Amino acid sequence: MLEQSKRMKLFVFIESDICIRHFVLTGALKELTQNHDVTFIFPPEDWNRITLDPTNLPLNAPFRRLTLSRQRIWLWKRLFQAQQLMLRPGRDYGERRRYVRHLLGWKASVQLTVYGLPGIFQIFKRNIFSRLKKNPCTELTTLLKEERPDLVIHPSTFDGYFINDVIAESAQQDIPSVLIMNSWDNPSIKQTVAGIPDKCVVWGEQTAAHCKRYMNIPDENLIKAGAAQFDIFRQPPSLDREAFCAEHSIDPNHKILMYAGSSKKVDEYSHLSVLNEACEQGILKNTSILYRPHPWGECGKDGERMQSANWKHVEIERSMAPYVERVAKGDCRIFLDAPYSRTHDVLTHIDAVISPLSTIILEAALHGKPPLCFMPLDQEQQGSIFEIFSGMVHFEEIFRSDTFPVATSQKELIEKSVELLASTEDLDYLKVLERDISYFVSPPSKPYSEVIDSVLRKIYDKAHKSSKTREG
Repeated sequence: MLEQSKRMKLFVFIESDICIRHFVLTGALKELTQNHDVTFIFPPEDWNRITLDPTNLPLNAPFRRLTLSRQRIWLWKRLFQAQQLMLRPGRDYGERRRYVRHLLGWKASVQLTVYGLPGIFQIFKRNIFSRLKKNPCTELTTLLKEERPDLVIHPSTFDGYFINDVIAESAQQDIPSVLIMNSWDNPSIKQTVAGIPDKCVVWGEQTAAHCKRYMNIPDENLIKAGAAQFDIFRQPPSLDREAFCAEHSIDPNHKILMYAGSSKKVDEYSHLSVLNEACEQGILKNTSILYRPHPWGECGKDGERMQSANWKHVEIERSMAPYVERVAKGDCRIFLDAPYSRTHDVLTHIDAVISPLSTIILEAALHGKPPLCFMPLDQEQQGSIFEIFSGMVHFEEIFRSDTFPVATSQKELIEKSVELLASTEDLDYLKVLERDISYFVSPPSKPYSEVIDSVLRKIYDKAHKSSKTREG
């Protein structure tokens, strides 16, 4: 039996600004860097999903860059897209095909659908692997052979630069691989994962079920650990409600209804206008509206209007005001200056949340704040990215639950908002909300960084024991 203090040699592969935000900047990996010999692996500087310079990040560990063939990344993705477009029974599979077709366009969709047909797919797959063999991931292969890490860890959107080669090459060299999900939709629609990692760390029961159904990952490979970026929610807020209201010139006796933007480019300006008018008319009594844009949502459709809006009852959440100013000037880069500690402060002091298809629906529920999922289908064109996302399986399970109300038009938005604010005083409902949110995000038993450290130790111990048995 290994000592609990055993220091492992770990490689952590990071390939996007979003994963830096959720795993590095939140401190989710701090136990690993304190207790083990960690090296971070980043893509080359020209990889477009990373704009942050690793030398300026609080890694607390060395890093190196590793280059893969762009041809390999494209080949892996093509193989997976053909699998996604295969005709399988079930409404959820139909929605996934619709989403992939939207991303690919009609010509590539038709071609890959043909490649996914029985018989043809086997030929297509052999061709893909033949081309992969001709474009080897030499640098990765050499790195793992020479350095022999105990484990490789990949916090990931389940898509991107490293995802397939890290899993495949680790398996080839008998090094356990651990995939950690980044966000809610990763297992159901975002993944382009062709292989199966030794372990996959997910948010909860829902995403574990999605990994089994859509990624063929068996139960024994799944670990439900909650979300790295939500770990800060365990801490007390940094300011009280009176100070929070003072920041936004809001009457502390008012209910605060937050409209949280999404990344789906709906007309958030018009929704805020309707809510402002409902406050003006007294339909939403003693209520102030707080607007918090999504950090890469560009303030919705024609978001540059937000900066010059003149609403009496709507305030822009203070920490996101610089982003609104940037969008007004045409700068729509991801806003990485939006720490989850501030999200925690905001959700602690508002009373309820409205959002069009955003993860903040779950974040609000984790704070015990009633959420309203707003799907403005009266405004959206059929085939728009919003309309397509509204049918995705991770949201569909929200829509089927009475615990999470849904509004599908601007008229219904106001009606449901009145009910939403009333539910903030309904103790029975709030207990049900606390119970039901645990299906989506497992309640943390201890800090996320400690959970991950414990998970990796167990994986290492098991792998080491198996290795000793084989040698014996």
